[in-house]
Amino acid sequence: MMCQCVALLGKFIPVREPNIRYLGLENMTRMMMVTNVQDIIKRHQAQIITSLKDPDISMRRRALDLLYGMCDVSNAKDIVEELLQYLETTDFTMREELTLKAAILAEKFAPDLLWYSDVILQLIDKAGDFVIDDI
Repeated sequence: MMCQCVALLGKFIPVREPNIRYLGLENMTRMMMVTNVQDIIKRHQAQIITSLKDPDISMRRRALDLLYGMCDVSNAKDIVEELLQYLETTDFTMREELTLKAAILAEKFAPDLLWYSDVILQLIDKAGDFVIDDI
């Protein structure tokens, strides 16, 4: 039943109406925290990444939270690369949160030390002052 709910919520994401799209992203994030439907949500990864470029900041935040929550070993490189690309064009209100989440994902799911250090150097280069000292 949960799988069917996620599939239906996934149909909300590409809809033009922002309120419906927001509801899809928000409820997918909530479902991910309650149940183990991560594999089904991964099917909508491309649409969620597209939501990062939405003009509405609340939509971008929901998409970032969902990408952060759905990340695992199998898709970490793709998600971190998307976050690094998005970091170049994002506004200042999201840079610190985006930088922190990308750094956490890179550290948690790094396949090797070279990839991790490359990601952190890119973060420092692209985010500048928005990189906290702990990173």
